[in-house]
Order: sequence, then C-alpha cells, then structure tokens
Amino acid sequence: MKIPIYTSPMKRLTMRANQMYWKTYWNWYWNIRHNAFYANMAKYPMALTVLVCGFRYTLGDGMAQWSTQGHLQSKRCLTFLAFGCFSGVYAHGMYSKFYPMVMRRFRWTPTTCIIFENTFSCPAIYYTAFYITQGFIETGSFNFNKAYTVANNNRVDDLKSLWAFWGPMHFISFKYIQPSMRGVFAAAVGTAWVFILSMMRGDSHGSYEELSETEVQAPETDSTFGVPVVTFPTTPGAVVPAMHLKTTLTTAI
Repeated sequence: MKIPIYTSPMKRLTMRANQMYWKTYWNWYWNIRHNAFYANMAKYPMALTVLVCGFRYTLGDGMAQWSTQGHLQSKRCLTFLAFGCFSGVYAHGMYSKFYPMVMRRFRWTPTTCIIFENTFSCPAIYYTAFYITQGFIETGSFNFNKAYTVANNNRVDDLKSLWAFWGPMHFISFKYIQPSMRGVFAAAVGTAWVFILSMMRGDSHGSYEELSETEVQAPETDSTFGVPVVTFPTTPGAVVPAMHLKTTLTTAI
C-alpha cells in the first residue's frame, strides 16, 4: 500500500508504523503458529516457562558474576539454576492461572494485581523461596528460620527493587499480554531482573554462616533453674582468673 504524499507527517508516520507491524510481527506470528515444533511446545506452557526461567536465571547470574568477579562460583550458579526452575512454576501458576482467575471472578484491575504481586505474594513466596534455596545450597540443610531472618533483613531493599523493575513490566503484562503467555513474557523480559537480583543478592556475604555461629555460641542454660551453665577449662594446667571466676559465678547465681 502506497502512502499518499498529501497526508500530514504524523499520519504518514502512523501508516508507516502500521505497515512495518503487519510485515514483521504478523509474518513471524503466522510462521510460528503453523510450525509443528512451536505448536507442540505451546501445548505445555508450564514446561516452557520452567525451561526459559532456568536458562535465563543461569545466564543472568553468569553475566553478573563474570562482569564483577571474572569467574563463576559453582554454588552460586547452582542456586540460580534451581531457583530459576522454581521461578518458572511460580510465574506460570501466578500469572497464567491465579491472576486471570481473580481478574475474572473478583473484577481485579491490573493495578490491583500489580500491588498485590509486588507487596504481598512476591516478597512472601518468591524471595522466601530464593533465600531458602540459597541457604540450602550454601549450608547443605533446609532452615526456614534462617531464610526468614535473612529475608526480613533485606525486606526494604527488595521491595524497592521489585517496584522499580516489575512495576512497569507487570503493567504491560496484565494490560496487554494474553493470560496463557504471561508466564513466558515474565520469563523472557526477566533476564535483566536476574542480573539485578544476582548483583544484589547473589553473594550472601556469609549471612547463613553468621547465623549458624550465633546459634552455636548461644550460652547454655540449666534446664531446671534456667541459669547459664558455668564451664571451666579442661586443659591440664589451665588457670581460671579469680576475678573472672567471681564474675561468672555471680552472674550464674
């Protein structure tokens, strides 16, 4: 279709953009829609979302590590790979199932969904799962209390980063993306988010080890009287200073 030369500049620009849209996007969409491989993949949106999330979390963390350290840490890579797979399940369940249901049944607006996601569900589920995964891979044991403590310490900064990045992205997702593809959209645009998450929280700086040492160093108490148990050195020849012994016994009594 030829654009008449007598049209206004704004209208010419609009018509040119419309031409480009039909020539590029719809050709691409038609080819994918009628391709057997992609059609079969579209039958399993959750598996597709998990695969995309696992790949992008590993890629984003690798980029962050390489740009700051020049090498990769195996535990950190494993943390983001495992959490990326969980993130795929979370994205599909929330964006493709839960939010379309509440928007249809309870008339939630996109703004309501964004507020709920960034204020409640993401801090409570997403970040808690991340810290549980990170703590398990670093220490070798599941400890919900440690993960919850670390999450609480980082809560304010995590909320700021969530709103700064996912506020606009969620608005586009809830306003313009089909429900079945919202998980895939979140997985696709989230590589930049993974880079930010890795830069901010990829290195725990020994948070879980510090909590473990604090638990180990907690003073023992007598179960009967609830007073600290006084321990004395058992090394032969060791001497307890008189002032220290007096202070310790006084505190115990």
